[in-house]
Amino acid sequence: MADDILVEMINVGDRYRQNYGDIEELKESIEKHGVIQPITICISLDTPSSYDLVAGGRRLEATRMAGLKTIPAVVREIAGEEDLREIELVENIQRKDLDWPERCLLEERIVVLKGSQSAAADTLDHSVGLTNRHVQMAQAMKMIPELSQCKNIAEAERQLKKFEESVLVEALKRKADDSLDLQHDVTITGDARKDARLAKRLEDISYFYNIGDALEGMRNIPEGRQFHFAEVDPPYGIDLADQKRTSSTTNINRTDGYTEVSEDTYHDWTVSIAKEVYRHLEHGAYCVWWFAPTMAEEVRTALIEAEFEVDGIPAIWVKPNGQTQQPHLHLARCYEPFYIARKGKATLKKAGRGNVFAFNPVSPNKKVHPTERPIELIQEILDTFSYPGYKVLCPFLGSGKTLISALSRDMHAYGWDLNEEYKDQFLRICVDYFIENEEDGDLKGEEGDVQY
Repeated sequence: MADDILVEMINVGDRYRQNYGDIEELKESIEKHGVIQPITICISLDTPSSYDLVAGGRRLEATRMAGLKTIPAVVREIAGEEDLREIELVENIQRKDLDWPERCLLEERIVVLKGSQSAAADTLDHSVGLTNRHVQMAQAMKMIPELSQCKNIAEAERQLKKFEESVLVEALKRKADDSLDLQHDVTITGDARKDARLAKRLEDISYFYNIGDALEGMRNIPEGRQFHFAEVDPPYGIDLADQKRTSSTTNINRTDGYTEVSEDTYHDWTVSIAKEVYRHLEHGAYCVWWFAPTMAEEVRTALIEAEFEVDGIPAIWVKPNGQTQQPHLHLARCYEPFYIARKGKATLKKAGRGNVFAFNPVSPNKKVHPTERPIELIQEILDTFSYPGYKVLCPFLGSGKTLISALSRDMHAYGWDLNEEYKDQFLRICVDYFIENEEDGDLKGEEGDVQY
């Protein structure tokens, strides 16, 4: 039950909420109608003859501005600062009054008082990952105060990643030059310097393209190393060799070395892959998952079983000219579908973009992989769902176009393929791409600088 308490007896103390919004409007309302919702106070932790504010700082300040001597308040028993901060956070979350920077700083303080992020997460009834996210941002804001001016925590994280990436890139370039003895050697010409950096970049990029089984590889990624986006182009559970069979004597539709998964094991295998992808994605991340139209329901069911939220209406890649090996029997296939899946709440970078992606396919005589897609398509997908600085999980690298596309967008992709021949082809594509775009520099310097 609320009592009228003298305003002058209430100590505000250190409060994590600083932005009171349009408090003048609240003051005018209190002058006209009084304080409708009581504030919460406790017997002062320092001076028993007064009270400490627990919740309702905005109402208390507006009451003081209105010149009122008393305010209705509920006196609550508080065990200590730990209890006080918990109530301050929970009450403001329920009222949706805290700005995101204030919430991060307050949650960081609760972690200190509780002794661990796990204990704080249990108290606040959300995941340890979310608590860790808030604590990391609170610490980052202390080093880079400008982050608190971002409109939300997602934007602040993007700005932080850009900052970290720019610092990392410059450091890695210096390391690359040092490792190649280029930093202080004025006799090295521009072309020689570019050639040396290109060789170094190709050496480094091999770190991101791994030869091995994707499922085993994901299971061996250390716990806590998270990705911000996933592009998954798995085997389709169909006879690809039969689908691509042609009477031509050329090998442009070759499927040598491409591994498929039998239809009778496809569901369980897809669930296993999807669970690993889900485990390694950050909360609030998107996943693009390619599939054969005949396996649509099978794949969607597997993604849901792995706890993804799946848009039941897939997006499609539309090709101007379709393909069919039996033109007298079948219409040419002019599109490939992919599901949009989410882990937790996620927001599109390109809000409102349509679900049709129209791009020309790779010319058959330039393909190095039977399911190769154009760089421009992958770049557009990344531009729709991702931001610079993101780490992209691509379990089935194939031609490696996703890895190259990620680099072109200031991201890093990481994945596997079973066939070393595809990696060799990928490195040749990289040479052409780096030369064409006049890219130099270094990706990671020494193994481990970019962590996955």
